[in-house]
Amino acid sequence: MSCEIEIRPVAVEQTYPLRHHILWPEQPLSFVQLPEDSAGHHFGAFTTSTDYPVLVGVISLYMTDSTARFRKMCVLPSHQSQGIGSRLVDHVIRTSTEAGMSSVWCDARLSALPFYRRLGLQAEGNAFDKSGIQYLVMRRRLP
Repeated sequence: MSCEIEIRPVAVEQTYPLRHHILWPEQPLSFVQLPEDSAGHHFGAFTTSTDYPVLVGVISLYMTDSTARFRKMCVLPSHQSQGIGSRLVDHVIRTSTEAGMSSVWCDARLSALPFYRRLGLQAEGNAFDKSGIQYLVMRRRLP
């Protein structure tokens, strides 16, 4: 099943329910609220094939100096494997390139490495633990 999707800016508060429900459901809501959220750019993927658009995915982007970091990317399980996550990452890569960033990176769950590799990100360093989940830095150099 695929659906029409529009990616557009959202308020950070709109990202919290999905971040919590999908990424860290066993933690309190405050766990997915980052101190740097007020300085970030937040994007949502909305269905457009219904009368009422539904937020089905989110991603947050933080740009400092010449590098951009994206965090808390997630898509509702009912909408996964439809290219929505790829479109969200492509959107922040394009936004970062237009802003003149030299690279974009994320802390990727080991289970998601093939997804990020398909989007041109490469592993850096060694795996590390965050709250019981293994991660690896994934980076893509920008033109």
